[in-house]
Amino acid sequence: MKAYKYKDDGMFDGEVNCQIDPLESKAAGKTIYLLPANATYSEPLEAKEGFDVKWDKEKKIWEYVEKKKEPEPEPYVPSEKDKLNEKLWAAENKLREMDYIGTKIATGRATIEEYADKIALMSELAAEVSSLREQIKALDEE
Repeated sequence: MKAYKYKDDGMFDGEVNCQIDPLESKAAGKTIYLLPANATYSEPLEAKEGFDVKWDKEKKIWEYVEKKKEPEPEPYVPSEKDKLNEKLWAAENKLREMDYIGTKIATGRATIEEYADKIALMSELAAEVSSLREQIKALDEE
């Protein structure tokens, strides 16, 4: 035998097969089933668009309850600090990608002249990183 479960708030929660009560079945001379907690033998209403099915414990009937519409979350708008941190992260990553140049020059496997354009770019990036850090610090102090 099937029973239909509902949550503590009455909302339909699926169906379950009931177990036989051996003592009551023997005493009654017929099969008696155990009804689980928060369940009923009454079949729930058919699913309906825009509604939940809820068991009314007082009336002992299933009812349609209009689904609550969740408000749309506000779209993420990055703060000025978030924008600066993103730029800082990008500039620091570019600098890290060029770390090999210093190692090559320090170990004599390359000359400064070979990497003059990259070294100039690294200087620009280092200045940008310093500027961005100062701007973030200023925002933190406000």
